[in-house]
Formats: sequence, structure tokens, C-alpha cells
Amino acid sequence: MMQDLGMVHRQIVQDVEHLLNDSRQEGILTGIWSCNDGGTYYIRHVADEVWWAGLSSTGPANAFYGRFGAHYGRFSGRWADLPRGGTMEYGDLVIDVISSTRLGRAMYTGRFPGSLWTKIR
Repeated sequence: MMQDLGMVHRQIVQDVEHLLNDSRQEGILTGIWSCNDGGTYYIRHVADEVWWAGLSSTGPANAFYGRFGAHYGRFSGRWADLPRGGTMEYGDLVIDVISSTRLGRAMYTGRFPGSLWTKIR
């Protein structure tokens, strides 16, 4: 059973890497995303770079810049709150690409509230 799970995991990683490698110039992650922190994230993905502006109608706003490393199933970078919502946190983020429409927070520093993003369009 454990060996079967290992095979499934490897296949998922290969599928996500293939998807991103084939499309990374077009920016497959570019779009509007909803996050479980209540914010809307406007993501731009060009080649191996990712930028976003995270906005909330009632709370803080943040900006992020990161890059994919050797593994295109994960990108990492720095985030910072913007002087819009009263909080002034900042830190590092590592984001897993679960699929072309789902992202998950893997690691972070600071008090970053979001952990799961779903692409709206």
C-alpha cells in the first residue's frame, strides 16, 4: 500500500511539473484567485517568476514576489503587507502548486493568514 501511495505522489508531481514546464511562458498561474483568508489575489506568472497583489475588502493588503526553483511544483519568495489595512507584517512564503487552479501554503514566516488559493479566472 505504501509503495502505491509513493507511485501516486510521483505521478502527481510529474503531472504538475509537465503542466507548468509546458505552459510557464504563458503564465498558467496568471489570473484572479480566491484565498481562504478572505482576500482576492491578482497573480501574474511570467516564466519562472510570480507576482501578486492580495486585497481584501475589509482588511489588509499584501504584495508578493517569488520564483520557481529547480522544482516547478513549488515557488518561494517574500511577501509584505501594504499600508492599507493597518497591519505591517512581512516574511517568506513557500507555495505548492497543487494544480493549475489550486495553490497551497507549504511554509511561511511572519503572520501570513492565507493557506489555500483557488483560481476564479
